[in-house]
Amino acid sequence: MDLSQTEAVADLIASTNKASYKLALSQLKGHFSSELSTLREQLLKINSLLELELDFSDHEELEFADRTELKELANEIDSKVTTLARSFKTGQALKNGIPVAIIGKTNVGKSTLLNRLLRDNRAIVSDIHGTTRDVIEDSISINGVDFLFIDTAGIRKTTDYVEQLGIERTLAELQKAQIVLWVVDQEPTEAEKEEIITQCTDKQLILVRNKVDDLPETTPTLSENQTYHEIAISGKYNLGIDRLESLIYKVADLPELTENTTIITNARHYDALTRAHASLLRVQEAMAMNLSGDLISEDLKDTIAILGEITGNQITSQETLHNIFRHFCIGK
Repeated sequence: MDLSQTEAVADLIASTNKASYKLALSQLKGHFSSELSTLREQLLKINSLLELELDFSDHEELEFADRTELKELANEIDSKVTTLARSFKTGQALKNGIPVAIIGKTNVGKSTLLNRLLRDNRAIVSDIHGTTRDVIEDSISINGVDFLFIDTAGIRKTTDYVEQLGIERTLAELQKAQIVLWVVDQEPTEAEKEEIITQCTDKQLILVRNKVDDLPETTPTLSENQTYHEIAISGKYNLGIDRLESLIYKVADLPELTENTTIITNARHYDALTRAHASLLRVQEAMAMNLSGDLISEDLKDTIAILGEITGNQITSQETLHNIFRHFCIGK
């Protein structure tokens, strides 16, 4: 096993849901390593030819490495590296749980909703305003994916210092969440809607109309807006909770996960891919400026070395000679 596969063993042991299990198993089987190996081989081929040009520096007209091919290859590999790096956000959510904040005014049923979702009396339910003064969180699995539900203090104007601290934490948790459940027990004004939507521009917002006794029988579908949705429930009578869970899973917009799916979950891998992207940008800039092959080669070697950090492989002289021999003697 290479280094990334060894790390996957720990992730497999620590997995707490089907999603994190499948991602760890995919990495353990070497799907991520295989992708990196292909990218690295392509870069090694071109870099070997660039280094060969240095041996014929007296003949400036000689170019063994086709610059057009190199440019296309650099763009293609950078696109793949960037795609892998972007998957880290999804990977972290699948590994640690997708954060879902439950917000709203006091006494609209936020704590009751949390208890219904968790199937447990996790939060204190009371008719007294401002009962919840701190953040209460716990997770459940929906279709094999963990969702971390966060019950927050009700938002209202208050002179109570402790409750004010709770409201401040509510606003902080709102920023961390990927999905926001805005619980109401009466129709919000357009101004209230606009304010909440503005605060959740980068999140999926679900308006949860609570304390509704006459619920529609159909399962809610995603709205055309794609980031703002509405649903009716009754937390008190435990009605519509399953539909809400279904909607939460839909708006999470998760990729279909199989044992062949490659999604980055490791911070070390993400850091390496980010640095590889920066190095490839320098390669592209060097070619755009028609710089010499030795300068381009240095940045290519940096990229190859960075990708090698993930799997524990580094550039060797044998690999360089092999690529030169294969190009001239085998024609591949």
